[in-house]
Amino acid sequence: MEIDDPPSDKKTMRPRRNLEKKEQRPRFSLTLSRKEIEDDFFAMTGKKPPRRPKKRSRTVQAQIN
Repeated sequence: MEIDDPPSDKKTMRPRRNLEKKEQRPRFSLTLSRKEIEDDFFAMTGKKPPRRPKKRSRTVQAQIN
């Protein structure tokens, strides 16, 4: 009687991604006005955004600072 290798020992073959370097896109950012943010929020949720932002936990706020 033979014992097969457990499935965790077998490696699965994944297709390799293109190893060539992709061209870098220039980064850009835009500042949205409060009105634009409100319009987008209303379009997604169907209601206006809350007046006050939600309070962050201490750890999250410490990471931001």
